Amino acid sequence: MNSTLCNIIEYRALDNKLEIKLNEMKSKGSELYWGNIWISQKDRVSDFKKWIDK
Repeated sequence: MNSTLCNIIEYRALDNKLEIKLNEMKSKGSELYWGNIWISQKDRVSDFKKWIDK
């Protein structure tokens, strides 16, 4: 990105189970998300992030 040499970290969480129990309600489901983080090799700072949530 931006003409900077970067390392890319790819992450994903597919079908994470989610359960919420409150006095007023209960809910069950799952979550899906994935993305990439570009880390500059020069200064080791995040140069760009991409997050996808379904």
